[in-house]
Amino acid sequence: MPTNTMIPDRFPRNSIDTKATVPPGDFFLPNSIKNDRAEEEFLQRVEQLGRQDALVITHDDADGLTSGIYMKDWFESVTGHSAVVQPTSYRGACDLPTSLKLLNDEVAVRPGWVFVTDLGASLFEAAQSEIKALYPDTEVGWIDHHQWSDEQLSELRQCAHSVIDDSACATQLISELRDGAHDVRFPLESDGMPVEQSDLATVVNDHDIWIKEDPRSDRVAIFAEYADDAEYMSAALTGIEMLNEYDETIAAYEEENNALLDRLVETAVERDVGGLDVAIAYGYGPSASAGNDLVEEHGHELAVVMRPDGSVSFYAHSSEEEFTECHVVAEQLGGGGHPTAAGAGLSLEAFEEYVELWERQNRPGENPYVATIEEAISTVVTETPSA
Repeated sequence: MPTNTMIPDRFPRNSIDTKATVPPGDFFLPNSIKNDRAEEEFLQRVEQLGRQDALVITHDDADGLTSGIYMKDWFESVTGHSAVVQPTSYRGACDLPTSLKLLNDEVAVRPGWVFVTDLGASLFEAAQSEIKALYPDTEVGWIDHHQWSDEQLSELRQCAHSVIDDSACATQLISELRDGAHDVRFPLESDGMPVEQSDLATVVNDHDIWIKEDPRSDRVAIFAEYADDAEYMSAALTGIEMLNEYDETIAAYEEENNALLDRLVETAVERDVGGLDVAIAYGYGPSASAGNDLVEEHGHELAVVMRPDGSVSFYAHSSEEEFTECHVVAEQLGGGGHPTAAGAGLSLEAFEEYVELWERQNRPGENPYVATIEEAISTVVTETPSA
């Protein structure tokens, strides 16, 4: 693929089917180009920081983006210095380990603080050597709600200030810390979070830890998923009012999101894996909602959502009364997460393989990577009799 401009003509994304099965144009760029661009943008972002400033590295979903911008807001509120936010994914260009390595090796003046929000233990392990290399010039603060082992927590506490608490999402944890309402102390003084932001934090928490009692939480998640990261974070600073200010924009995103959700659920196939009733869906779209529908409305014990970019998510019933080893399955594939919601990435090596996947877009049971996923599930089911 010589240039990115050829992509829309050859693989248009102008229908629900193509939006579900065809990756965005920049997906086709060689990884070397994508990585170089992402690293250049990161270096430009942190070059503006001085010794008294902070870098916030966060996940690129609703909880990550909201916690990241609120961490920046908190730091700037109590110190009077600047902070920048670096959203990242678990397996994309310029992820946490790469960002910290660049900070250690390429940045002339490192900021005094690096905060990490809504990123879990697997990334800590991958970045641990770079975190230790920041010492003593830069201190690290880590706020997260994913599953950590005792050993991982012990290692983290040796090189970072940490608040790891699976009872609330990262945004809610920051809200509690800013209000002085959390049991753990963090090395920033409480500043009293604005009420509008606290209200939004509660809504984000409703979605991220799957309480699902507030209908506004899906709207927030959809906005974060479809909007540009910078646009969403700017809106999140206004707190819950953003739902009114961006109502028409969010409504348009909702329409597309619902169509993609219907497609995921309707084209899913059923498989028996080690005696476990598994539904497998394929395509882009709201994977968490699709997984929730497949297990809680259609009665499957485990839902697997595969995407054309090679990522895969696992979902079980949120009641935790049935299968509760989603994070263990994901770990078999190099990922992680929660007992009833987790994710990982599969390695897809050649462009021709993507084309083959698209041709099988409505037949995920024939997808050549299903066997890899089924093997991971079978391993966990076999080793966990209670499942």
